[in-house]
Amino acid sequence: MARLSVRVLVPSLLLCGVGLWYFLSLRASPHAKSIRETSFDSNNDSVFFPGCQVPVANDAPRQNAALVMLARNSDVDGVIRSIDSLEQHFNQWFNYPWVLLNDEPFTEEFKQRVSPHTANITYHLIPQEHWQFPENVDEQEMVEAFNQQADRGILYGAFKSYHQMCRYYSYNFYKHPAVAELEWYWRVEPDVEFFCDITYDPFEEMAKHKKKYGFNVLMQDLFYTLPGLYRTVASYMKQEDIRVRDQRLWHMFMFDDTRLHSSSGKWDPNDFSGNVNEVRRQMKQKLLHRRLVAASSKDWAKFQPLLNQVAQQAGTHHRKLYPDRFNGYDYNWGHFWTNFEIARVDVFTSDKYRKYYDYIDKSGGFWRERWGDAPVRSLALAMLLTVDEIHYFRDIGYRHSDMSHCPINDDGSGHPAHIGCNCKCTWRHQDLEERGSYMYKRWKRATQDGYSVPLSINLDDMERELQSRIDKDLNRGAHLFELIDQ
Repeated sequence: MARLSVRVLVPSLLLCGVGLWYFLSLRASPHAKSIRETSFDSNNDSVFFPGCQVPVANDAPRQNAALVMLARNSDVDGVIRSIDSLEQHFNQWFNYPWVLLNDEPFTEEFKQRVSPHTANITYHLIPQEHWQFPENVDEQEMVEAFNQQADRGILYGAFKSYHQMCRYYSYNFYKHPAVAELEWYWRVEPDVEFFCDITYDPFEEMAKHKKKYGFNVLMQDLFYTLPGLYRTVASYMKQEDIRVRDQRLWHMFMFDDTRLHSSSGKWDPNDFSGNVNEVRRQMKQKLLHRRLVAASSKDWAKFQPLLNQVAQQAGTHHRKLYPDRFNGYDYNWGHFWTNFEIARVDVFTSDKYRKYYDYIDKSGGFWRERWGDAPVRSLALAMLLTVDEIHYFRDIGYRHSDMSHCPINDDGSGHPAHIGCNCKCTWRHQDLEERGSYMYKRWKRATQDGYSVPLSINLDDMERELQSRIDKDLNRGAHLFELIDQ
């Protein structure tokens, strides 16, 4: 797009926020524990209907909703594949209209090829003032920022049109008259595939259950596409005195270092970061190094080589920095992958979201860095919504590029994880819930009944626990050398 016109821009297929490293890590970790066979259902969120339903009559009342796709003229084959797939698995029963958007006019050839594949479709032009960056942005400075991103190997960082697309989807998308008149939208991308029949109306069920946002894929982004995003968001929250509505949802996207404290004052919480296991690992190394220094003072000849080795490593490794930390929180780069979403339009046209977006946009992060709309909007959702207002469409099988989600078919057993309707998944070995379960585990924990924000961690208690373990290891004959190397 734009002319999406750096035509070398491979997709709009891997939408803003794709972490290529994430997919590669899935292939590299075949022994990751699967959570596909477990239930996600709770009072906060559950599958609307397990298995197949009898679709309601075609002439039944429908929600004010549409299937919306951003596409280029050159995407015509992928557009047809997406429409055919969703028509076959869902829209043949529900007849929702399709809305196609482009930043340049759709050609007659495009329309002639696409229109026969669905009964109700309209084509719309994106206003240039919605697509282009503001006039007050220095073009030379912006080009230099793109070149620097290219030099650092940031995915799609060199392509202006990709930056424009991310910015457009973050807010101006909702200002288009064809979208603004809707109450609900289902975002669809070119060249996606649906694996399961969807025999109920997701818009109807979202409205009935008072849901505002629905997702299908959770993942993490590349840190270097958005190193300044969370600082900007946190700055906005501080300026506007924003209080998040649901700490459970907010903590899903955060490493919370504010939980660390030392009642004795012996430990500085700022010396640690990450989840509990990572904090424990960091403290263990500190305790072992102290033991080493104490032991070497008694037997210098024995411990000098190891002490020199540790000192050399400390001198050649940079101290870990936390460039995205603000007030004790680190953003974990997780997000709802926005190339599949079913949501209320007014979530993103509200005054609260508009003020948030205006602040974010003025920071220049959409071009100075390569902020995707997925992390930008996920942080806003974590700030503005509650967990029970968000729905995981776990029963919908979906593939976009190399990312896919594949439900287990309902087999009549009543198993809470067997929920799919006639699913025929061709990409099962890359199922993100099965192979990349980190963010899914956080979602499951945030929505489970009775969950509360994790309690604080007393570093003094952790020290006593670790000292006891180290003593046991040494008493059983372990050497300080090997403990430090672990």
